[in-house]
Amino acid sequence: MAQQEAMTLKRFQEKFHSDDACREHLFQNRWPNGFRCPKCEHDAFYYLERRKLYQCTRCKHQTSVTAGTILHKSHTPLLTWFWAIFLVAHDKRGVSAVFLSRELEISYPTAWLMLHKIRKAMGDRDAHYQLAGLVELDDAFFGAPTEGGKRGRGTEQTPVLAAVSLDGKGAPQYVKMKVIPNVKGKTLVDFARHISSPAPPSAAMRTARIASSQRKVTITSRSSLTSRKTPII
Repeated sequence: MAQQEAMTLKRFQEKFHSDDACREHLFQNRWPNGFRCPKCEHDAFYYLERRKLYQCTRCKHQTSVTAGTILHKSHTPLLTWFWAIFLVAHDKRGVSAVFLSRELEISYPTAWLMLHKIRKAMGDRDAHYQLAGLVELDDAFFGAPTEGGKRGRGTEQTPVLAAVSLDGKGAPQYVKMKVIPNVKGKTLVDFARHISSPAPPSAAMRTARIASSQRKVTITSRSSLTSRKTPII
């Protein structure tokens, strides 16, 4: 999975300074090799300025750069959408609808709907990501421990598995996390299968470590996984 270059606030302001600039960006992403009618594949179009649509000169089919996206049929300006996406994507703590409403000067219901759509789109995209290379796993427990009880396993805290892919130098690249019902070996193996991409035939063996449960999940070059109780050093 290729890493995208970080977008700074200054670069964002320079690149997306108007609705037209945002629309041009969407156009280039939808048709990087030039316009193609989604119905007949013709490459010529008329731009309908008033309705912001692209009409094929052959079959007269009309389409939009926002078709199939969370921006489609929205009355909110594209620039406002782009700013909302930028703010949500760049705040590690998460933003609220109240924050978006205040910063973008839009109504709370509009901000809430935009935030809901953005979060869903981010979640859907993340679901398609697969970790590759050396993938390390570990478990954790979230929530306050039972009053007067012990911490970790055997408590009412929620178990979570976290997996991180590392590059050739051992630096972390991408992370996936999932709430799990338990930390049994089968659960760990199922999670590893789900989040890691199949390795090419020439790939070296890769391991994912569960230090706290003293289990090792091994991913071979054929992406078969096994779980065995082996001390982790």
